[in-house]
Amino acid sequence: MNQKGFIGSIGDDLPSLIPIFLGLVVFFSVFLGVFNDYNAKNRVYTLNQEAVEISMQLKSDPVIVSYDHFIEKCNEINTPKNWNAFLVDLPQNTEDFKSITLEDIYDDYQNNVIKIENPDFGTENYFICNEDEENLDQLKDTSKNIINFLYPVVLQNQDGYSTTARLYILIWE
Repeated sequence: MNQKGFIGSIGDDLPSLIPIFLGLVVFFSVFLGVFNDYNAKNRVYTLNQEAVEISMQLKSDPVIVSYDHFIEKCNEINTPKNWNAFLVDLPQNTEDFKSITLEDIYDDYQNNVIKIENPDFGTENYFICNEDEENLDQLKDTSKNIINFLYPVVLQNQDGYSTTARLYILIWE
């Protein structure tokens, strides 16, 4: 006998399996998209958490009493992320305040970092943590996820007087 239209057990069910396969493809592609979004937000959250921990360590003392004190605090920080922290003068005139962009931060790093001169050795020490020009040049890359915190701090100068300064904390992957 000749059986017309019979393809086999799978062949007969193929028209009903196609929508099921398409549904599974749509489900897993949406699931993958949500998973990738979750991972991206989790990376930003982790980066924020690292920045807060660095901030807590650097600001654990209310006054930065000397360059050595600042560097000692910097050396206590242990993180696998790329990071940098530095001090610049805090303007006393509120008219000089402006919103800060990454270009401004990079410019502050290049030109305005507080330095102290050591006349005994004829050297200058800059208030910079984790000084690595190659790492800091990555700030120019706008595709990177860069988190920056800015804190006002009190800095005791060599004469024993206190001045205000800005503490920048930058962290990125």
